[in-house]
Amino acid sequence: MCVCVCVCACSGPILLLASRILRFSDRDVLSSGRTPPSTTGFTQLQLALPSLHVQTLSLLHTLVTAAGTAMLPLHAALGRLLAEQLRVIKALGPGAQAAVPAAQRAALYRLAAAGCAAPGGGLVVAQRLAEDGVGAVQVELYGWLPESKAAGRAAGAKGRAAGLPGGSAGLLLHGGLPGDKPASKKAKLSEAAEVAAGAEAAAAAAAAAAGPAGCYAAGSAALNAATAALGLLAAVVDAAGSLLPAATRATADTVAYHLAVTASDAAVRAAQEPGLTQGAHAAGLQRVRADALRCLLSTLLTPLPTRPPYLSQALSLFKQGCTARCAEVAGVCKEACGSLEALLHPRATPITGVRHAYAGELTARHTHTHTHTHTHTQETHM
Repeated sequence: MCVCVCVCACSGPILLLASRILRFSDRDVLSSGRTPPSTTGFTQLQLALPSLHVQTLSLLHTLVTAAGTAMLPLHAALGRLLAEQLRVIKALGPGAQAAVPAAQRAALYRLAAAGCAAPGGGLVVAQRLAEDGVGAVQVELYGWLPESKAAGRAAGAKGRAAGLPGGSAGLLLHGGLPGDKPASKKAKLSEAAEVAAGAEAAAAAAAAAAGPAGCYAAGSAALNAATAALGLLAAVVDAAGSLLPAATRATADTVAYHLAVTASDAAVRAAQEPGLTQGAHAAGLQRVRADALRCLLSTLLTPLPTRPPYLSQALSLFKQGCTARCAEVAGVCKEACGSLEALLHPRATPITGVRHAYAGELTARHTHTHTHTHTHTQETHM
């Protein structure tokens, strides 16, 4: 007979131990000068350190998932730890994919998504890691950050090659986010000339048929890291989308839309080639496409003060995906069309409209009652 007994999870000591392990690197040993790099123990430590970090992140993921509200006092510390780890990937930029193993990046993204979805404290975690998390997602899926002009030109060419008006990636890098002021005509002409003249932009345009999702094969570590990054972006928007800073939210919306467009375009192109239809390449693209569409749906359903910036374009993507051969993609798109029906044909007046209408109705009733009383008084005197 099995008896279930509740035990103390010791969340605080486990989180403290995980923080010390994740903050440890071989550079710390080299800088201290205590252990010479030629020793066998140091070599074994270097080989085991990535696996140790992955196992530590998996342990924290299990703890966050199982502890639930018991970790509520520790969510702020967890958010700081995750923001610190994501900031490392963001700071490394294109070198992050070589410096940090893909399995470790995927485990970090999954842990951050689980922290954002934690009951009771997900909002705290999401607010602390939002900026660094969105930056890490850009590094993971594009390999660059907005601060790089060369990457901006290449990304703009990718966006135009994918059929986007002006290139969504170019808009992302050069300040063309929703709500920003339009650039001057002279700046636009100089930028267009620079993009047209750049050799790297031409090369990026030629290689942009698959977009940033075109190098993933099913079951690869890069694919797992990419899908985990998309899950992190969706979790951040779900948890704190309406409370994020305007620039961070606009970046998240633009990245989600551009990834959905490029992944869909790459999946359609791969499906049209007979040699890739049944291969691992096409299967990986379909998985990235499904996760990118889920992320796009999250950005559309999260409240905004104004209309979602990519609602019309997203509807076209979901309509196109409903007839996809991949059952997962078709299911996501059909679910999205049903969810977005509330935005297109709302069944009730928005809350602010209800308040105004209620106030107007009260004013009308008060005026009607006052007029009726005044008329009744005049009739009595007569």
